[in-house]
Amino acid sequence: MFTATRARVPSPPASNDKKIPKSYKVDASNIGVQDGAFYDVLDLYVGNTVPVHGKQLLIVDAVPTTRQFYAEQARKNPAFHEQPPAIVLEADQPAPARPKQEPVPYLGGVVTFGSEESSLQSCLSLHPKKPRQDPEKVKSNQAASLKFSADIVSEKLEDFGRRFVISFFLFDETVSVFEEGRKNSGIVPGKFLKRQKLRNAEGEYFSSKDFYVGATVRINNYTFTLDGLDAFSLNYAIHHPDEFAWA
Repeated sequence: MFTATRARVPSPPASNDKKIPKSYKVDASNIGVQDGAFYDVLDLYVGNTVPVHGKQLLIVDAVPTTRQFYAEQARKNPAFHEQPPAIVLEADQPAPARPKQEPVPYLGGVVTFGSEESSLQSCLSLHPKKPRQDPEKVKSNQAASLKFSADIVSEKLEDFGRRFVISFFLFDETVSVFEEGRKNSGIVPGKFLKRQKLRNAEGEYFSSKDFYVGATVRINNYTFTLDGLDAFSLNYAIHHPDEFAWA
């Protein structure tokens, strides 16, 4: 078949350039003797079959130059007529689009390596690339983070009085949680959650609008109530009223 792609693919010819007889005389004394009739241009039309080496080849299309030749000859010679439209066989139908495979859900925690974005790159390519960041955002907020004091919302007695500091880093929108020390609590203060990108209750990544005094945020099955912020966070919010309406 001649197509835009197959015509350029080199392949061995099914038959060398030669005349193709329409039939053979088959008898005991003259096996394979031709009867003198050969296929010519008047037999080569789309939809016709031509026997080649014992196989019937169906003509399904013709190249533009061939169609032009038959069209010109049809205007001069009534024995000719234009080539019929191409025939598309079921085997030549384009293959259906492969279903898109969804990435494996991100589990987080100690069973994974890296953030959700970096893990997703491993699903998209054998050579993962570092997720791109907004250079302007990184340049202007690289050293800026909003810090809020928070209480944990829990019905467990041992959680009563536990205090936390939740930090939101502006340039990459990551979140970290640090637990403050408390005397005779039996709980070691320090890093409660390492810095990483997290999703809120709506399934979207946390943004600066999710953090304000009085807000309730749920982080990895823990619920926190924000009840204070540091001086830098307050000053930053005051100078960015379009982003922090509460300021």
